[in-house]
Amino acid sequence: DINDDLVDDYVIGTPNYTAQVEVNGKTKKLAKAGKVELFSGKTGELLWAREGSAKQQLFGSAIASGSIPGDEYIDIAIGAPGANKKTGEVFSCYFDVEDDQVACLEEHVFTPDESFKGSLYGSSVAIAEGIGLFVGAPKAKNLSADSMSVAEPLLNKAVGAVLLYPAAN
Repeated sequence: DINDDLVDDYVIGTPNYTAQVEVNGKTKKLAKAGKVELFSGKTGELLWAREGSAKQQLFGSAIASGSIPGDEYIDIAIGAPGANKKTGEVFSCYFDVEDDQVACLEEHVFTPDESFKGSLYGSSVAIAEGIGLFVGAPKAKNLSADSMSVAEPLLNKAVGAVLLYPAAN
């Protein structure tokens, strides 16, 4: 319940959405940029939306919600596995209500290093409250410990990886 009305809200991802941006007075289409929308579970009202910012980003392919550090704020993590030529990225934001409006109070973008090139990082995301953010990279291969200086590798077989970004204490 992000907007504090005691009814669960819902988030919908549309990774194949074509976004439109204005560049030098002209409309430019960004095929498969993606889009994520947050709706009130009580009224169906659109509370927040964000579009992908690049072609083939696939923003909204994976979505998770919960409280990463286990505090009173709700976090939403959004996977964009097509970003950066299929290296991928994950966007996260924690929400609160300010002046009766739902607001993203702090944004963070998790971008893997070059060793994740083509890994589709962000194809899956999960939040374990008080534990951290899990990110899947199904096509990751030959990763070194140096490539995961912030995240802890939980699974790294010949192909594929699951990374945990621990909650800050």
